[in-house]
Amino acid sequence: MPARIADDTRTVRIVYTLATADSAGNEIAPVQAGHDPRWPRETLVTVTFANVRGSTLLTLEQTVLESLAKQTGAHPSWLQMLDRLAELVVVRKASNA
Repeated sequence: MPARIADDTRTVRIVYTLATADSAGNEIAPVQAGHDPRWPRETLVTVTFANVRGSTLLTLEQTVLESLAKQTGAHPSWLQMLDRLAELVVVRKASNA
């Protein structure tokens, strides 16, 4: 499913399907990649950027149980990615000042 972007001047939303793939990009069962057997074959990821009083609020949702995401490492991986994004935003702001 291609990403869809909706823009209403206050909110931008990116929605995409995330699936496990091999090194050639072929979709495989998550267990074939060493993932927990309970991990779904596909998940829907929604990233929302909302304008809140002049600042951007980023919300990330993935259609998988939070408890499973925490057990498998997916949850901390998202947190690391968001921390890195925050670092890049700070650097970008500093270079534009």
